[in-house]
Amino acid sequence: MRQKKYGVIVVGLLLFSPAGVWAHALGVECSLRGGKVHVEAFYDDDTPASFALVEVRDSGKKLIANGKCDVKGLWSFEAPPAGKYEVFVNAGAGHAVQKALTVPATSPAPVDESPKLIITEQTREGFTGFPLIKVGIALGTLALFTIAFLIARRRV
Repeated sequence: MRQKKYGVIVVGLLLFSPAGVWAHALGVECSLRGGKVHVEAFYDDDTPASFALVEVRDSGKKLIANGKCDVKGLWSFEAPPAGKYEVFVNAGAGHAVQKALTVPATSPAPVDESPKLIITEQTREGFTGFPLIKVGIALGTLALFTIAFLIARRRV
């Protein structure tokens, strides 16, 4: 009877453990080049968010532009006037993100003379770096289940 009880506890722990740890996080990076805002949508494992839907709204929530990323997670639109905007990206299956977008008052140098100007607060390189926190969570979860299993076996 005790063995059955501890088996139920271990199965219960597995069922109620957070499955969201393994989900992809969605990122977006915007840049201003040649009078256009270029949007790049991607997951934290550095794969593109193919065919993600994109909306750009001004501070009054008015729709400025919308479109769909290509297979490489890229989409662009004519740069709006200087100001603050919000970029909404929806890649489906619960993957959605909203990022602030700032279009500067002065235009950058021509494309061939200037590197791309990042106008969102996070870069792709910063977002898709090695997921050390996820590895730590996975190892910690594995350790907890191992300890729970060993304790359950010892009491049987």
